[in-house]
Amino acid sequence: VRVLPLVRQRLVEQVVPEHNRLAGIPRRDVTPESHGQVAVALLHEQLRQQVRGVVDVGPNSRVRLLQTLATEHRLELARGKMSARIWAPPRLFFVDTPSAVAADLGCAYTLEVDDSGATLLRVTSGWVALELKDRESMVPAGAACRTRPGIGPGTPYFENAAPEFRDSLAHLDFDSEPSKRNSSLKALLSHTRERDTLTLWHLLGRVNEDERGQIYDKMASFVPPPEGVTREAVLKLDPKMLELWRDRLEPTWAVSTYLPKKVAEAYWRMKNGAQRRLDKTPGK
Repeated sequence: VRVLPLVRQRLVEQVVPEHNRLAGIPRRDVTPESHGQVAVALLHEQLRQQVRGVVDVGPNSRVRLLQTLATEHRLELARGKMSARIWAPPRLFFVDTPSAVAADLGCAYTLEVDDSGATLLRVTSGWVALELKDRESMVPAGAACRTRPGIGPGTPYFENAAPEFRDSLAHLDFDSEPSKRNSSLKALLSHTRERDTLTLWHLLGRVNEDERGQIYDKMASFVPPPEGVTREAVLKLDPKMLELWRDRLEPTWAVSTYLPKKVAEAYWRMKNGAQRRLDKTPGK
């Protein structure tokens, strides 16, 4: 699908063959050489600026345009694969999947959804927030994150992490058998690098207090918390303390294509007091 400028919130489209077409968009100018590419030019009239992006939709994918407003543009990927390169203000472009919502923060990424509704997000530039209700993962360039229906986002991890690290994380995120947690956490911590504190920082709020203490100790062995941030406060998940430590950890997560911290930081802070539009479960 090739979507041209949005003027007064109306769309002019060029649509590719039926199996890749966005549901609800009228068919027009079908071309066999098109392979599911959606070139999106969004005119944000209230700010009088043009926001552009490209979305490539893979074959046998189910993609639907849900809405396009001055403050939000939203697609649904029910099954298949799409990649997006978006140049837009943070939290203007969203993709709903059966198990999470991907909120763009000015980035490039791919999303894959299998027949069960499980999703894999891979970020190549900038940051993406994966969200479902009160569960959230911030995923920077070079990292990935899996989701599961009924659970939501797992924990982000760098794709060059050790295979043992990634396998152990999958058990911690999605395996409901308690007997495996101790061995999985032990294996994960034994294969953790300094850069993998991205994963450990997210895990702090998803484990019990005993497990949290083990994670804290491993993180502190790589990057000690700043002055004033105490072990006790972190174990109690004090938001201010966690934020201060994240600020110190974040440079170890950066790659050459990573979005300047100011943009992602603005998103992270704006949630306090801001009206969220992600409180509904995707697919409903």
